[in-house]
Amino acid sequence: EAMDAFARQKRFLMNVGDVKGKILTQALARSGAGNVLELGTYCGYSAILMALHLKGSGHVDSLEMNPGNAEAARAIIDFAGLSEKITVHTGAAGDIIPSLGRQYDLVFIDHWKNQYLPDLLLIESSEVIKPGSYVVADNIGMFDATGYLDHVRDSGRYDNTNHQAHMEYNDTIFDAVEVSILRH
Repeated sequence: EAMDAFARQKRFLMNVGDVKGKILTQALARSGAGNVLELGTYCGYSAILMALHLKGSGHVDSLEMNPGNAEAARAIIDFAGLSEKITVHTGAAGDIIPSLGRQYDLVFIDHWKNQYLPDLLLIESSEVIKPGSYVVADNIGMFDATGYLDHVRDSGRYDNTNHQAHMEYNDTIFDAVEVSILRH
């Protein structure tokens, strides 16, 4: 709530925001998520949001390329009292994903848009998701996510729902969130 108020009153934050955050937490609840993989930590907003809605001893592994963002997110996560539920990994997703060593009930993708498809393909080949895992992709209405959308919609491996929304904290710019469930 404090981050939402700051983003509305003081300065834009490029996080999922409260409206699209509800789409994310609904997917999280439906997935029965214990473990979550997040691509793109930024300030820790969505990692905190997801950690607050995890089942049991679930954990969020959040990957952030920018060391400064990762450091700031760790401080905010610590302030929120969620350091034991969230691990922020610093580096390229392509380098970290194969070494994670766990499967995830939900993957939230909200990082460099040109990496959505390559990183999803790596996630699939590394078997860090399983049938029934959810993949939630933010900003697919604002940016060119054609290759990513073609894959999740046309590969025959996912059931998909497109949620039209607006950019966080701005009701005039169209955006969307794609929720995909791995079938096989």
